[in-house]
Amino acid sequence: MITSSSESQAAAFRDGRIPATEHLDADTVVIAVPTGDPGNPFTLCSVLFGTDGRAIVVDPGTDTPEGREHLLRELRGIGVTTLTGVVVTHLHPDHLGLAGTLRDELAAPVLMHRLEDEAAGSTPPGPADLAAALDEWGVPADDTTVRPWATGATVPAGHLGDTRADRTLEDGELLTLPGRSIRVLHTPGHTTGHLALRDEDRGYLFTGDHVLPTIFSGLGLGARTSQNPVSAYLSSLDRVRGFDGDQVIPGHGFRFTGLADRCDELAAHHLRRADEVRAVLLDDPDASVWTIASRIGWSAGWDALTGLLRVSALTQTDWHRARLQQLAG
Repeated sequence: MITSSSESQAAAFRDGRIPATEHLDADTVVIAVPTGDPGNPFTLCSVLFGTDGRAIVVDPGTDTPEGREHLLRELRGIGVTTLTGVVVTHLHPDHLGLAGTLRDELAAPVLMHRLEDEAAGSTPPGPADLAAALDEWGVPADDTTVRPWATGATVPAGHLGDTRADRTLEDGELLTLPGRSIRVLHTPGHTTGHLALRDEDRGYLFTGDHVLPTIFSGLGLGARTSQNPVSAYLSSLDRVRGFDGDQVIPGHGFRFTGLADRCDELAAHHLRRADEVRAVLLDDPDASVWTIASRIGWSAGWDALTGLLRVSALTQTDWHRARLQQLAG
């Protein structure tokens, strides 16, 4: 069972407000940084102090004037004068955005997983890439829902960040923070180089967008990869499920306990989609990705999915089909 550890954060998330800064203990502080998005109003930025008084910031949030002012004010209010580093769980702007500001203001190096830094420096897919994918997926030539997106000068790819790492991280690495044992956990799926952090002594798990209390995170929302994001995500859920006794500090929403139950819910959500894909293939083994996707019970309904939303639906369907084929082979 999922239980909120912060009614203040939970209520603020429901109401679209920004909750007050909270102290988990004398050395661990959580700041809600405004995103400017009413449906997802804040990013939970964590500040971890070492015994030397210096700190690490995790996921500083969106780079907006309001967010920048709020974060710097709150950091000053809790006595942050110098940072050992800024750790970014993944390259999306609502997590990475203010990392550059903290680097400039507090001389803090930016740290992210090696694969995420490589993704930040990669070239987003262009119209030719999308056109090729649409052909492969069996999208009708006269389609008007996604075909126009393959004819423009660029394909929107708002997932990729602009800030590069000063130092990259690897799975299993311990962060340099005196008096604390903060372990890096590679948790791909949402993006290829997504990471979580675990405070091994205090039982805190900082999950970024890997495990959220109410939101089902999208998958594969980073650079192109040969890795199947569905398979990667399910494996990553298995990896953190064993830390069920930990308090989870996610990137959005509210602090909570009940990690194993939430991992089970997230896995079941994706496995239900896999079952839908399997059912279509049992009826029509040669069905195209387009045909399969059109027969799936999407939350908003297939007809309501256009543009980027339909591209995402087709992409996810392709991943599920590939995973099922791999399991069958």
